[in-house]
Amino acid sequence: MKKIVLIITTLFLSLGLLGIALFLFLLSPVNKDTKTSNFEVKQGSSTRLVISNLKAEKLIKNELAALIYFKLHPNYNIKAGTFELSASYSTKKILNLLDAGNTIEKAGITVTFVEGKRLTYYVDVISNKFGYSEEAIMAVLSDQTYLNELIAKYWFITDEILNEAIYYPLEGYLYPETYNFAKDSSIKTIINKLIYTLSVKLEPYKTAIESSDLTFHEILSLASDVEVEGGSETDRKLIAGIFLKRLDLGMNLGSDVTTYYAVKKDLNSGELWAKDLIFNSLYNTRLDSMAGKINVGPICNPSIMSIKAVLEPTTSDYLYFYADIDHDFKVYYSKTYTEHVNIISELRNK
Repeated sequence: MKKIVLIITTLFLSLGLLGIALFLFLLSPVNKDTKTSNFEVKQGSSTRLVISNLKAEKLIKNELAALIYFKLHPNYNIKAGTFELSASYSTKKILNLLDAGNTIEKAGITVTFVEGKRLTYYVDVISNKFGYSEEAIMAVLSDQTYLNELIAKYWFITDEILNEAIYYPLEGYLYPETYNFAKDSSIKTIINKLIYTLSVKLEPYKTAIESSDLTFHEILSLASDVEVEGGSETDRKLIAGIFLKRLDLGMNLGSDVTTYYAVKKDLNSGELWAKDLIFNSLYNTRLDSMAGKINVGPICNPSIMSIKAVLEPTTSDYLYFYADIDHDFKVYYSKTYTEHVNIISELRNK
């Protein structure tokens, strides 16, 4: 009897695994042809009709699998318009594009968001390009209902962004890139597109992020420090390794760039004052109370290179570094504090 039960259990498990494999196969790209074609979603079209049309255009493999996937993601909201799609896209990617509302006929404004810049810079860019007031943009970026919607929608956004010590909840989550927008794009449409792009950039690193000892918010916060401190990929990976080693040793990150952010000073606004170094903020990694801790949130919007640097740091014997951003932008590394101080003194004497 036990043998029969075991056989039946094994059979059901096998069928279940086969079912999952089949489901994933039906969501995979139709083929590898990267040629794109225009796909229209008419105003008022039902989800079932849109998915049926996708199948008719040979952009997805199976209607039922697509409908099930859509139902499993209740936050999806297919927009009307004409989209540029390819049979080489997975069903997931196609539905994401339809949800993002990036229609080709609406593209009218090209906007570049520079990596390593603060959220306040992004707000200024949006204001200048689209005519919205900075107050209106900030209101959207801090709206609790909207923030909770994002937390529910994206696996990498958690309630860590709601920490009261954080200046701007979405700092770091707006991906730096060049975008095309409709001239009449709403503030939410603009912000959604930047966050969606981050989700696309993170997809190859999802497993590494989820298996990390750090939360993604902590990874992003550390990546933002790395972004500002180092210019090249080599430097960023070395700096990330030093930061992680200091955390393991219970030391302060001791990063001046976090102090600049804490006191809301631009990096090019001159030297930090003594009162700045002791400014009580969970961003200020110079404080004794921040030993072994990462700044409470990102200090800029980093590139995927810096995020990758935190996930794949370079291990070294170094424990200190000095980024000479005032002169040659070179990063100087040292193993001891004495060596570190001597380097800084020598550079300043020059």
